[in-house]
Amino acid sequence: MEKTNGLLYEKAVRWLLEHIREYRIPLISSWIVGLLAHMFMFTNKIVNHDDVLYLFSKGETLVSGRWLLALTGYIFPNCSMPWIYGVLSLAITAATVCLIVKIFDIRSKYLQALLAGLIVSFPAQTSIFCFMFTSAPYALAFLGSVLSVYILIRGSLKSLLAGSAVLALTLGIYQGYIAVASSLYIILMIQALLKGEPAGKVFKDGLRYAAALLAALGLYYAVTLVICRLSGTELLSYGYSEDSILFRVLLAYNGFLRSIISGYFGFVNSGISMTAHLACLIAMAVLLVHYFSKRRTKKTKEALLLFACAALFPLSINCLYLIAQTGVINSWTLYSFICVYILAAVIVELLAEKNWLNDVVLISFTLVIISNVFFANKVYLKMYLGNESMFAYYSAMAADIRQSPEYKDGMTLAILGEETDLVEYMDEIDTGYFTGPADNTINMYTRDYFLKYYIGLNVPTLPYLDTYKIRGDIESTDEFKSMPEYPAEGSIAEIDGYLVVKLG
Repeated sequence: MEKTNGLLYEKAVRWLLEHIREYRIPLISSWIVGLLAHMFMFTNKIVNHDDVLYLFSKGETLVSGRWLLALTGYIFPNCSMPWIYGVLSLAITAATVCLIVKIFDIRSKYLQALLAGLIVSFPAQTSIFCFMFTSAPYALAFLGSVLSVYILIRGSLKSLLAGSAVLALTLGIYQGYIAVASSLYIILMIQALLKGEPAGKVFKDGLRYAAALLAALGLYYAVTLVICRLSGTELLSYGYSEDSILFRVLLAYNGFLRSIISGYFGFVNSGISMTAHLACLIAMAVLLVHYFSKRRTKKTKEALLLFACAALFPLSINCLYLIAQTGVINSWTLYSFICVYILAAVIVELLAEKNWLNDVVLISFTLVIISNVFFANKVYLKMYLGNESMFAYYSAMAADIRQSPEYKDGMTLAILGEETDLVEYMDEIDTGYFTGPADNTINMYTRDYFLKYYIGLNVPTLPYLDTYKIRGDIESTDEFKSMPEYPAEGSIAEIDGYLVVKLG
């Protein structure tokens, strides 16, 4: 038995080392660019509003339909640890990049390296690291969405079922990753057409891909309903769009254009990045038009199907708009935008091996990576400086509370109000519409947790939820109304047995 275990272990290690050697270029690039972009976040505990609230959990899981996210706590313990989860996330993402390279048979070492750098430095990844407590599970979801495609393209019915099952599990971590799978399927169809496959075969493949997506959705919802029934959990009802389907489709295309032209979500985060993205898109369009215009035999069906795939591509990337309200769509939910770079790599490798447009795309990729690395560090610096300001403010408040002559052991603390003018959120560092640094990191929901876990003020507090009447009664007293705002003298007082701190 020991010999068998040893052989299995040795085989596994040999297999791993062989694949590391085979994919050393994207792996090396992933680690170099990934650490350049995110190591500051990995080596500091920089908090954000949800990360304060869910320091020892995975957040809203069952009520949000993320049942597998809850179960990932068994492999990724419920403790927001920046270094280990940052490294694990980067390792899983690097492995996913290798799988993408394999799926699309990207042989150019330059494209492999640049594609890896683009994915690990992509601003949606930066946004995920701003909420470190779910970073490793989301990396696993990214791997699952790509793995589901890899399994399905093997062609058999078993592969279709297995691929759908893997994608359903992925949706159980985070539903937004269905957009990654759907976009990869569109790219596979475009790649097949550029390789000369007939439109009929590609269209049939497309129907199989659509069937896999629908099967995954059906299986996911079926499991979700069963788990909710067994656990007595009621799904949250907010966030679903009630607009017409046509309006949602228009929103999806508008969101795609805004991401490129106006820097929405932070995906295009500088003038250089915008120029590089536009140059890359123009180069792709020119290559596709040139490809069909130079062919001796007119293949109308193939051209029409390619046009249809290209038209559906932005919709597949932003398919969350078909379901969710725009208010719940943010930077990390649209990770699927990376498929733009995957499509560009596929087109360039097939159509521009010795074309000057190849250099245009490679240079564009390089500039985007550099821009993303600087942007990630700018985001983390803004959060870090904001954290330092919050620590200073609330540390002083904790000292004032303890030293207050009205403070007695066992008193319940009630901090009322929201304005904290002495907390500096570094508006000088503009991150636009990027979802990450928040101007209300410490608010009515998170303040108690921050004071307890980060400041060390371990006193009973009046929780925000279910205490509206008590808060209202205190705020309606003449004594509270006459109190100045913290940190002025008299801003901490006893009212109705509570130690009250009045903010603005």
